Amino acid sequence: MNMIIDDKWFEVWFVPGVDGLPAYLVVVSPNPKQTSQIIVRDISENKELFVGSSYEEVFNWLTEDEYEQVQSRVFY
Repeated sequence: MNMIIDDKWFEVWFVPGVDGLPAYLVVVSPNPKQTSQIIVRDISENKELFVGSSYEEVFNWLTEDEYEQVQSRVFY
């Protein structure tokens, strides 16, 4: 698990789909209005899905819902 120090970062997470394409993408980043919070945002609908008070809380929420983090180019 990453330790978050800077407030200028983002991660891309996805739900695996079929034929190698993700079924759903979200972006995780600090809340620009409250940098002590981490938000999960559906960028296709421009809405917040989850707001956590720590990266660990967000990480647990994502992994419980079976999201996977994009590390680089993903091969299936």
